[in-house]
Amino acid sequence: RASRCLIGEQDFKSFCRAASAIDKPTCRNLMEVSFATEEVMGEELLVMRVVGSSFLHSMVRTIVGTLVDVGRGKRPEKWVAEALAAKDRAAAGECAPAQGLVFWGVRYE
Repeated sequence: RASRCLIGEQDFKSFCRAASAIDKPTCRNLMEVSFATEEVMGEELLVMRVVGSSFLHSMVRTIVGTLVDVGRGKRPEKWVAEALAAKDRAAAGECAPAQGLVFWGVRYE
């Protein structure tokens, strides 16, 4: 539920590396943030799918880290919307480690 506020075109400045956002546009359009369980090599995994027109540096990793904090009960659901509205990198959660995150592909339309 906390991820719903991320859908659509909006400013993701809070979710990118602060230095990479200086004097650059930070609006992006997310079309999908979804979750599913999959079994991979006998292990059940939680798969998070993020679909967008483009992404900022560390944007997806920061979204993952922020949603993990909500999922673990460390932060309330409304915190994600508050972080998004702040347009300040310090407002969002930690950047998730790269281990376990996979860039699945690019599709041009």
